[in-house]
Amino acid sequence: MKAAFYRRTHEYLDLRTFDYDVDHVVDAVGRRDVVDLPVRRDLVTTSISRFSPPTKLGVKYRAALAGSRYLRAFLHANVVALETTVEGRTVVAVRCRTLWGGSFMATGRIVVLSAGGIENPRLLLASNDMRPAGIGNERDLFGRFFMDHPRICSATVRFDSRWASNLLFDAKFHDRNDQVMARGTHVAGALSLPFAVQQREQITNARAWFSSMFPGDHTAAADAVLRTIQRREQRVPPELTFRRDLLTMARHPLSSVGYALTRHHRPRSLIREVKLQAIVEPEPDPTARVTLAGRDRDALGVPRVQVGWKLSTLVRRTFDRTFALVAAELSRAGIAGVLLDPPLECGADWPSTLHRHGTWHHMGTTRMGTSPATGVVDSNGRVFGVDNLYVVGSSVFPTASANFPTRRSAH
Repeated sequence: MKAAFYRRTHEYLDLRTFDYDVDHVVDAVGRRDVVDLPVRRDLVTTSISRFSPPTKLGVKYRAALAGSRYLRAFLHANVVALETTVEGRTVVAVRCRTLWGGSFMATGRIVVLSAGGIENPRLLLASNDMRPAGIGNERDLFGRFFMDHPRICSATVRFDSRWASNLLFDAKFHDRNDQVMARGTHVAGALSLPFAVQQREQITNARAWFSSMFPGDHTAAADAVLRTIQRREQRVPPELTFRRDLLTMARHPLSSVGYALTRHHRPRSLIREVKLQAIVEPEPDPTARVTLAGRDRDALGVPRVQVGWKLSTLVRRTFDRTFALVAAELSRAGIAGVLLDPPLECGADWPSTLHRHGTWHHMGTTRMGTSPATGVVDSNGRVFGVDNLYVVGSSVFPTASANFPTRRSAH
């Protein structure tokens, strides 16, 4: 049953063939430098991700939205609050504003919030005209259990010459790289530990790749170049200004230009070393939460938020054991020798790559549960205690696994 929904998603996102068999994908790529790794599957598994072009949904489906009898789309209309009946059990209107001063109210029989892991709880907490704690927040669960996927580079990999040029598992050659395509879709491989191994080691889930290091990687100049690229997707905090990044690039012109060129062209001849990179499943923590920032409000008059992200000892252990077990299997299979970094669980500092390589996977803040005591929404996504309010998206995830939650890839 679930596969049918995944297949429909493939159609919407132009992901084409629904095939995640590693051998099939490798054959479809048809390159000698794109191959699976000969690891023992009971110790380390390999898997495939597919990436959409990416599909620009607003462009592709604009005509369908405009011609629909059941939908009306409003651009530049920002939801600032939900209005309810006096007892707070029914949403009666959605309050909207524009940045140039316009405002209007939208009404409907059912209201669905789909604004992400930070904006969903923000709107629910800020809609407090009738209930000071926010709509349906009698158990004080809104914004709690905030999760994001921590990602770091660690260890140093020294490949046997037979495996030194494999692109399938190298993060620097993932995501819209025309060198690694299968039947018109960009693909990538990943390494992970089977569930039985996770249970034995008492760790959460994780996914690992190789990450080739080019000149300029992990420098202030590289960070400035990367943020310049990410600004097109509005993925840069406002305090990190474009002017500041321009000054950084001007102070380090060779590093900036060199990093930009190697990021675009990825010349393998310039790879100076290879690291292991991993994303780990976070442990749900009720004290990690999104809260309103008091009187501080944005241009629309909505309270800003404070985000408290916490990483537990279990996350540290998962990084350590994942790197160690993957390294052991790479060595046993004759693929590579791996020099491990000091273990995080023993008190080593988080590497700077934790802050440099964000994942922006905001999850868990309106979690699904079996009752109001365990979650914000029920199994249908309806907010407990509110008759007609639903929440969808990664904010309802009670756990986070170690893969993209609602982004452009599928696994």
